[in-house]
Amino acid sequence: LVALLAGTSLFHYATFDSVWSHAFSFALCSALLERLDAHLRRGAEAWRLPDEVVIGIISGLIVLVRHTNALIPICFVGAVALRTRRLPILATVVGAIVVMPQLWLYHRATGHWLISSYGSLGFTFDSPHLAGVLVSPTKGLFFYAPLLLAAVAGFWWLPPALRHWRLPFAALLPANTYLIASWWDWLFGASHAHPGFVDFSPLFAIGLASAFARAAVAPRLRLATTAAVAMLCALSIFQMLQYWHGTLPMSDVTWAQYKQVFLRGW
Repeated sequence: LVALLAGTSLFHYATFDSVWSHAFSFALCSALLERLDAHLRRGAEAWRLPDEVVIGIISGLIVLVRHTNALIPICFVGAVALRTRRLPILATVVGAIVVMPQLWLYHRATGHWLISSYGSLGFTFDSPHLAGVLVSPTKGLFFYAPLLLAAVAGFWWLPPALRHWRLPFAALLPANTYLIASWWDWLFGASHAHPGFVDFSPLFAIGLASAFARAAVAPRLRLATTAAVAMLCALSIFQMLQYWHGTLPMSDVTWAQYKQVFLRGW
């Protein structure tokens, strides 16, 4: 948890840019995973109606806070359909009830059930900026939070009790990346690192914990991992402070600019 908070831009969007939607989406995504995990651990014979209702409410709120995050309940609640159809069906009905008032307001105001506050600006699916959102100094996810590479690798080492989350994560990460990379403003404006992935940080936490558990087997590897994680977290915090003080540009960072301000104070 400390590594996730300090080694990514999560802390930034919970404080400096806390009015953005990402921290709220992070909280709802965490709640959804916690309830789904608790529901599955009880087993089919102990499943309860209140759980299914709560999961549906959380799913609906996720969609309301950020519409494109409908991918989260689709992938994770949908994955439960491999075990039982009851939860996905009921959760979908409850989620639809939660979302419907907003859709009704859209329709009353504009005559359309879905609208975009960006007008005609939308997605460019034929030319996604995949490298830009993943590895570039402009807004690259793994460029500014390389710790998350360990999280992705950690999904290969999940313990048996958590392996049912591997498939939905494998579906969600590429789909979400493609969606973000196809947005007309894939930089997400003036922002630190890439805010589009903060919402999904609870999913990375699972893989990160798995990677740490794997590294803890050997004392030397555990020590090396601890040192590496501490350095990456320190770098992440330092660059966050650079952004806060205006040393790191808010947008369109080039490799030349990044090298010029790297580890430079404010």
